[in-house]
Amino acid sequence: ASLLQAQQVLDVKQALGWLCEQAKHFQHAVLVGGNHDYTLQRLGPTESAKLCGHFGVHYLHGDAHPALLHFAESGGGSRALLVWGSGSSLDKASLGATRAVPSGNASFQVDDAAFGANTRHVERADVVVCHSPPEGMLLGKSGHALGTINALLARVGPKAFICGHMHNSPSTPQQDRVAWLPHGVGMNACVTSTWNSLYGCPIVIDI
Repeated sequence: ASLLQAQQVLDVKQALGWLCEQAKHFQHAVLVGGNHDYTLQRLGPTESAKLCGHFGVHYLHGDAHPALLHFAESGGGSRALLVWGSGSSLDKASLGATRAVPSGNASFQVDDAAFGANTRHVERADVVVCHSPPEGMLLGKSGHALGTINALLARVGPKAFICGHMHNSPSTPQQDRVAWLPHGVGMNACVTSTWNSLYGCPIVIDI
């Protein structure tokens, strides 16, 4: 068990090291956990934030209030954005054509009632990053995505919403990955296929 835990910590450090290299090209880099991120869940939000901060990455989690991030503009001015995120996804393992046994990747998984109760403190944010998509949009299938994210977006009104979680094919139509929200745009940025291979490219949103 100790060897496995040591390997998991090493994996996290390697991943954060890679993200740190990418972050050097930007003013801020943010990260949320997900159902595969056992180590971040075990560390808890305080220690995870310290670990990510060591690599120049802001760790976002559902218990926190939106973080105010300041950005320098090319003309010499600056602007600030409120950014909030959560690693939660729906606690529902199901079997099917692509899954023979229940997944053991259950970190940060909750039910709709818990997500709704735990996010009441979020009143406003310019950017929202969630591991799970909303229900019924951005590849979030009914019964497999947190419906309370829909209510969160309606209440908070972000300019940009980014999610992932739903593995999909590179041939997935672009219109299924992007949706207009009441005050901005939402997109599913997942770059993992049904069989866990990686694909994709950077996504740029001008807000």
